[in-house]
Amino acid sequence: MPDGAASVRADRDSGEAFAGVTSPGTPSWDAVIDVSSKPGQVRRAAEAFADRARQYVYISSCNAYASHSEAGIEESAPLNEALDADEIGSASEYGVAKVACELAVLQRFGPDRTTIIRPGLQLR
Repeated sequence: MPDGAASVRADRDSGEAFAGVTSPGTPSWDAVIDVSSKPGQVRRAAEAFADRARQYVYISSCNAYASHSEAGIEESAPLNEALDADEIGSASEYGVAKVACELAVLQRFGPDRTTIIRPGLQLR
């Protein structure tokens, strides 16, 4: 772990997962880095850190894109519809769950404080 960085372990399915690092008297954070594919977890984290972190970096997936039929698509390409649930029901919902997570961060942090990265292999 680099100097000045902190790794925090918590049960993200718990409503109190972030209480120890976001309660009054705790330091603010430069950034939150999140890889979850569970929209409920991401919504809770974005809400908890909205007033405590300057930037939210969300590691999404290229599976967020609606079409995988052409190589070299740009990040402005259309996305899947967002999953309307807190968790995926099957692996086929991974891409739509990642879109829901992206939207949760953007809605709480806004585009100026959100970085979305869409790496990876496509799940088919």
